[in-house]
Amino acid sequence: MRQPNVNEGNRNYAVPILSAVILAVLLLILLPPFMTAHVKTEALRLHFLAENEARKTLAQIIGGFVIIAGAYLGFRRVQAAEKNVQVMQEGQITERFTRAVDQLGSDKIQIRLGGIYALERIAKDSEKDHWTIMEILTAYIRENANLANYVREQVNQPRQLSIGLEKEEQVEDHKENAFPKPSVDIQAALTVIGRRKLAHEDEDTPRLDIRATDLRGANLEEAHLEQARLEGTHLERAALEEAHLEGARLKYSHLEGADLTRAHLEEADLFAAHLEGADLSGAYLKQAQLQGAHLERADLLAADLEGADLSGAYLKGTSLQQAHLEYACLMMMANMEETYFLNAHMDGTYLKGTDLKRAKGLRQEQIDSANIDENTELPDYLAERQESETDSRAAGKAAPETNA
Repeated sequence: MRQPNVNEGNRNYAVPILSAVILAVLLLILLPPFMTAHVKTEALRLHFLAENEARKTLAQIIGGFVIIAGAYLGFRRVQAAEKNVQVMQEGQITERFTRAVDQLGSDKIQIRLGGIYALERIAKDSEKDHWTIMEILTAYIRENANLANYVREQVNQPRQLSIGLEKEEQVEDHKENAFPKPSVDIQAALTVIGRRKLAHEDEDTPRLDIRATDLRGANLEEAHLEQARLEGTHLERAALEEAHLEGARLKYSHLEGADLTRAHLEEADLFAAHLEGADLSGAYLKQAQLQGAHLERADLLAADLEGADLSGAYLKGTSLQQAHLEYACLMMMANMEETYFLNAHMDGTYLKGTDLKRAKGLRQEQIDSANIDENTELPDYLAERQESETDSRAAGKAAPETNA
């Protein structure tokens, strides 16, 4: 189908403008004699001069009209040229877009990579195509990095590596040998999504959807995945250093051994997530939802957990050294054996009914600043001091009564 030529509209203005110019010239010739016809006597000698003055006046009027008409036509030409350029650009983008999407279906990895990076360039150039391209890339990841491979590996994996091998040694061997990295095209798509142009998005932009995918070992350092849907996603041993996961949905996700150093997880939903052995040192977890999360052997050195909900979380061997736990909820903890609290900030931390008997590094001043009750179980060295102080206070109250 022939595209309409935006210059055709200008031709419609040419006939009336030309007619107006011809009419103006005729008026310039014929009207002055009519205007000076009343001059009969002494003014007769001035007749010619008056006629010329009239012509000059009309010439100025006509000249002004011609300038205005020329300016208008010039403006229309500029508009037409801009519209032509826009139509050409949109046509080129559409052609590039179609070609890039077709490349994603190729059997050759090089062609698929070309398609991914071509889509990235289009997303940067065209704001209106930006989110469509992000949805195409996330769909590509969901389709080509689904959990089918992970399930097959779990089925085929030997149930026991060695008769006498300890469980933790089996886990370490499993980490080293059973977690492949994403394919090159999947990693490329993740990289493009992670560094996309955020200026093309606003508060009404939908969430990125990468749920239930196998992204073990992926490199997502400094990636922008704010508000992303990652429920059930496998990110074991993934590189997520300084990643932006604010408000992300990570329910039931697997992040065992992942590097989340200084990652932004404010208000993220990590309900029942697996973070065993993860590095969360310096991570920002303010008001994060960590109910029932598995944090065994995780490193939360100097992490910000202010206001976070860790009720029912598993913290066996977890390091909370220097962590900010102000007003965090650590009630109904499943296991706090060897949880390390040295120099943790615990002002207002909710510890009512929490079993801290096997926790390490706790000091009395931390307990004094936290919210505890009679059901809070303290380590023996603190419990004895607590009982001694209680007895002393009771004795102090009883002394005045005895003297009385």
